[in-house]
Amino acid sequence: IAFQSRDARSCRHAGSVHKQLRVHCGDHMSPFYALDGRLEQLRFLEQWLKDIDTGITREPPVKLAIRRSRDDHVWRYEHEWPLARTQWTRLHLDAAGDGLLGADEPERPGMVGYRAEPDETGHGALARFATEPVESETEITGPLALHLWVSASSPDADLFVVVRNLGPDGEEVTYQGAIPTAHHVAAAYGWLRLSHRALDAAASTPWQPVHTHVDLAPVTPGEPVAVDVEIWPTSVVLAPGHRLVLEIRAHDDPGIAPFHHTHPGDRRWGGAMAVHTGPGHESYLV
Repeated sequence: IAFQSRDARSCRHAGSVHKQLRVHCGDHMSPFYALDGRLEQLRFLEQWLKDIDTGITREPPVKLAIRRSRDDHVWRYEHEWPLARTQWTRLHLDAAGDGLLGADEPERPGMVGYRAEPDETGHGALARFATEPVESETEITGPLALHLWVSASSPDADLFVVVRNLGPDGEEVTYQGAIPTAHHVAAAYGWLRLSHRALDAAASTPWQPVHTHVDLAPVTPGEPVAVDVEIWPTSVVLAPGHRLVLEIRAHDDPGIAPFHHTHPGDRRWGGAMAVHTGPGHESYLV
């Protein structure tokens, strides 16, 4: 029986016939100790430990918090995860088209560079792509994945991927992070070290790559390689006029403090990095 699992993938693969998935928002601890969280846990335990009919077996097994902002969400029941009615969509990166993130495949090859060095920060340490403003309310609920062609001037590099919800005024809509003091986290995050890019073909899906983390393979400096980055599941609603923004970064997003990947013995700096797009180097966000 899986209840309030921290990992939606482990809940999907749990062997029990009876399992529930509750994807909440808020920090790491509060949802478990708030009144609604305590009551939901009590119903679950009384059902399965005391054989008391609490009604949960007649409810859909998935309960999701659908987020509009940090303090604005609604609960919704679903019958499966990921949602069966998901419209899996590829948003193509276009480095030749002013960093556009769009439905059409780029017709021209493009490249955008950034620096992955310990002392390089700010806009020089990331590549950014953005959609046009959405015309109607758009919900993104479920796992995401990034298929990316990238090159580095070093044999290995760490990739930090951030997905943001940007308003018409340029202000980002942020959310509550796992730490109570992290009030301004982005919509979704992903991480990958280039030498760990090998996939478990049997376990991977187009929307959730699974890496073996064995038989590590450094890259040839300057040579583009294809990587697939798992981006943690999210649920965000883009209001009309908002943009979805994708960043490939050399550092963690400051908003997820205090847990940053900064230990000098556990970082791989790629030096001169480049994201490649267009024919032959199709890069896209699922």
